[in-house]
Amino acid sequence: MNFYISTFRKRSIKLFIFFNLLFFIITIIGFSLFDIYTAKQGKFILHKINKAAHMKEYLKKNTVEYIFIGTSKTQNHISSSLLKQKGLNTYTYGVPGVLLSDYSYMVYKTIQLHPKGIILNINLLDLYVGNTLPHIIQPTFIDFFMQFKFLNTIAKPNNLFDIFPLKNYVEGYQLLFNKTQEDTEKKVTILTKIYHYTPECSIFTYTGKKRILTLCTNGNGTIWYNTPEIITQKTFHFSKPNSKILSFINHLIEIIQKNNIEVYLLLDDIRYNSTISYDNNTLYNNLRIDKNHILDLTDITFKEDEWADSIHINGHGKRKFTLEIIKKISKEETN
Repeated sequence: MNFYISTFRKRSIKLFIFFNLLFFIITIIGFSLFDIYTAKQGKFILHKINKAAHMKEYLKKNTVEYIFIGTSKTQNHISSSLLKQKGLNTYTYGVPGVLLSDYSYMVYKTIQLHPKGIILNINLLDLYVGNTLPHIIQPTFIDFFMQFKFLNTIAKPNNLFDIFPLKNYVEGYQLLFNKTQEDTEKKVTILTKIYHYTPECSIFTYTGKKRILTLCTNGNGTIWYNTPEIITQKTFHFSKPNSKILSFINHLIEIIQKNNIEVYLLLDDIRYNSTISYDNNTLYNNLRIDKNHILDLTDITFKEDEWADSIHINGHGKRKFTLEIIKKISKEETN
């Protein structure tokens, strides 16, 4: 009797493992097919793997010389359309929610496309906070491999379950297919009248109720809102940079340069009603990059109607920020 019970248990465990592996494999294949489908439709969701597929497909159909890598600020604060009008063909590989530790995968996928240059968009605060690498918000095996190979360390995932991004893709499916293009166009018409801002790209969906985020086929986004949190004016004094972060950034710079791709750093510190103080010479000297390739926009200021919330700017602010990038790039090219 005990023999049959033991055999039944072993078989049950094997079947449990087999069906879980089968579910995992089928789901991963499903994610990949979803990435391919959305990319060919000119659409993407808010996950770095899916947006990498969109970027690859976009570059097949459009001339792109420079690719921005970063967070939600990169996606929503930079206008590729405006840059193109000024003769700069770009793509914004910005993904909401990611942190610096997520950049390993993003740099790896961008290098594979062989652009003329890669621009790493970094918030100045991130270079000074803590003494370790931040958590990986959207972990991939490429992140772990590259960090362990080059830094002998691995940033911890924010949540182990994030390695399997089922939640992101379910939310992404809802984002793309819970509304029609007609619904989106009606919404954009209303937003344009309210905020007196005309979008510079083709919008395919939106999300949110009061704070609306629209997404464009060229990889850009725009936040439609103008209610920054009431914050007493603050001055932030930055003194000693995080050595682990600097090593990580320098490692990314080195990898990009080894692939014969120009690399730039776009530094910003966009926070409502705040000013900063830091020794830029000390920071620049610790970065293994030509100082002429550091686009420092940490001193930019915005008017009240250019803010979306306390750490993001809206469409009006995006236009101003992009024009400042153009000025910086033009200045660096003449040096």
